[in-house]
This record gives sequence, structure tokens and C-alpha cells, in this order.
Amino acid sequence: RDFDRIFLSFIDGLYHELSHAATYVNPIKLVDIDNSLRVHEVTYPVQGPDIRISLQYLYPLKLDRLRLLADSYYAASDLSDALKGMSTDEVVQEFSQDGAMELYSYFSDSEDVATLFQATMMKYHFGASKTVGFANKPSGSVTCESVILNWGVHDRLANPVVAQRAQHVANAILFGHTDFTAFFSNLTLTEQPIESNTPWCDVRDGA
Repeated sequence: RDFDRIFLSFIDGLYHELSHAATYVNPIKLVDIDNSLRVHEVTYPVQGPDIRISLQYLYPLKLDRLRLLADSYYAASDLSDALKGMSTDEVVQEFSQDGAMELYSYFSDSEDVATLFQATMMKYHFGASKTVGFANKPSGSVTCESVILNWGVHDRLANPVVAQRAQHVANAILFGHTDFTAFFSNLTLTEQPIESNTPWCDVRDGA
């Protein structure tokens, strides 16, 4: 494909993966690293606050059920009968009131950090907003036309709880390099709800 067509998707993934690197080599301590050392010698031993730990300590997610659901969805782990019986509305009730960017955020503390950072960078540099939603699994083939949303929002970063967590992550990763105060102060802090029963095809590219 022409690179111009995939540029934003490429950058989105790059921000995600670079944030993972920041959880293993704390950005604050990068200037103190001996360049002659190998990668495995400077990851965990580097002193400094772990972004994953500080995020969960200051702004914890409700991990009890959603983490198990995410682990089942992304890693095919077994679920209890009680969790298998959860309705989409029950999942939405927990997710919508929590501070995660998307379901994948619950897969691990590292993915929580990464999804917040990539959404912040895409909004900050390109004005790109994150659209998320939940739907019942279609009875037939799964396509964007057959996936009908029970609930969804445009600009998940505009949720006040999500924004607070994202600002913490962005400040921790880009410590001393970028001041995000004005950026987060100027967010609308209001998600844009998507009407229920809307096909994913109609909204997947944003508002």
C-alpha cells in the first residue's frame, strides 16, 4: 500500500509500542544509561518510578471482571459460567464508568499505559479521536455491517476519568519534553455518544 494511506495507522502503532519501551526503561533515567551496556542490562535495573505501578496506584481500574473478560477475548483463557453469562449491557455499565481507553486496556497494566499514550499522541499531533463500542456477537458472519452497537462513544479521551489517567501517562513518558497542561485543559471532556443499534461500519472512522 502507498505509505500515505497507512501513515496514521503506522504512527498509532508506533506510539503504542514505544510506550511499552518506556515502561521498561524509565524515560527520566535515559540520560544516565551507559551506552556500552546491552538492552537486557538496562531495562529492569534502571531506577525510577514504574509508570504502570504509579498509574494503578493513583488511578486504578476496576479490574475484577473486565480484566478476566479481556484475557478471555485476547488470550482465549477460560471464563467462569457467571462471566460467560454477562450481558453486553452489564459490560458497558462497568466500562463506561471506568477510566480505560478500550477493552484491551484491561489485558495488562502495560496495555493500559500503551492505549492511553497512543490515544493522547494521536489526538495531540493529528486531532485523531478514539471511537470505541460494544455489541452482541452477530449470529452470522462478523463484518462491520453485521456488528450493531449496543453502546459506543466517539472521542473516548474526552471522558474526564480517562483524560486524567492519560495526562498522568503522557507526563510520565515525556517528562520535561512536552507540557500537556493546555492540551488537556482544552479537551471538551465530553464523550460523543453513538446512538444504539448503529452498525459499526457507520462509525468506525470517527465522528
